[in-house]
Amino acid sequence: MKWKIYLIVCAASIALQANAAEGPASSSSPTDLVKALERAKAVPSGSQVAVAIRESEALVTIYSAKYAGAEESSLKIDAVLVAKWMFDQIKNVTRVKVRLGAPASSGTRVRQITVSKGDVRAFGAKEISQRELLSSLEVSLIKEVQPVTQMRTVSASSTTGAAANLEPMENFSASVRTTQPFVTYRNSESGMSLLYPRGWKVTERPDKDTLFKIEGAGAELSAGVAEGAGITKETVARLWEELILSQLAKYRLVKEQVGRIGPARSIQCLSKLVQFQLGDVPVSQRWFFFGQQGRIYHVAFSAASKQFEQVAPLMQNMMASITFTSPGVVRQTQRPSEVTAQLNYYRSSKGDVAFAYPKGWEVLEHPDPDTLVKITGKNNDGLGAEVAVGRLQ
Repeated sequence: MKWKIYLIVCAASIALQANAAEGPASSSSPTDLVKALERAKAVPSGSQVAVAIRESEALVTIYSAKYAGAEESSLKIDAVLVAKWMFDQIKNVTRVKVRLGAPASSGTRVRQITVSKGDVRAFGAKEISQRELLSSLEVSLIKEVQPVTQMRTVSASSTTGAAANLEPMENFSASVRTTQPFVTYRNSESGMSLLYPRGWKVTERPDKDTLFKIEGAGAELSAGVAEGAGITKETVARLWEELILSQLAKYRLVKEQVGRIGPARSIQCLSKLVQFQLGDVPVSQRWFFFGQQGRIYHVAFSAASKQFEQVAPLMQNMMASITFTSPGVVRQTQRPSEVTAQLNYYRSSKGDVAFAYPKGWEVLEHPDPDTLVKITGKNNDGLGAEVAVGRLQ
């Protein structure tokens, strides 16, 4: 059976919309597919692209300098995103073969990843984790290379939605004054520590993709991590938005920003504010993606839209307090002049004892009859430390 070849001119990163799963039928004309792919910005700027359809299978070939020496994890994420676009646009396609390689003139090998609609749907429904999705995909080397004469070149002026083009976000490195007392939580699996409102509930590993969840007062903060050589904040953000968030009822991206969180603005991050409908309740959700290449953390803070602004100061204090005690997890920079910005201050209820202590350490008042307060945490080498204050009668 012959393949139908569609020559494509398009641009950067996919931007799928909710309720697009029943997109154009497989009889869509090449012009329709070109327009849809251009709107989706599904491939890197300056790449060469060809698409072919045969019954329920699609073949997408993309040559781009981006794929010269790219890690398999990064290739798999791009393949999943391209496949998701195909599933949404052509309803009878159930499997997509994505071939990725550098421009043919470079002599670089072309690698193929086959993605099924069932796997994409399972991840979107959170039936499988991101790690399970990516590990289920096999990468094979393809000797047969698509002739460049059968491909179209994407406009080099197209943008990829790079972080450099995004507006800076508000300051998430300084806490704001609230009447709510905060306590410290440290996740032993990741080394992440943060302050959270006293009385909120902490649950570790509520699902496969979540390290921990903290909830209270009608709001929730959840954190997870994505691992794989070559993955970045941008690719993980795209994966979550396009495979999971975009499927939510009345989903929309309100704004996307870049900035810093943590004490002394020590952690670079990409942030997205989204809204969607959960039953009859409009929900606002603020996402933060940060980390080093190969290990990317994602934190989401959620609340009903009507009360989101009221709990936003709690979100700011939580994000401003994030630190890592495990070495090498997230690159943090600190100058001597910034040390004071990483201190909390304790004062006893009677006001007769007051001192500064490192952010992230846990305070326990009156742990025994002879101790007024005990503060525990880890030093810069990750070793346990403790300060106990008592009074002689």
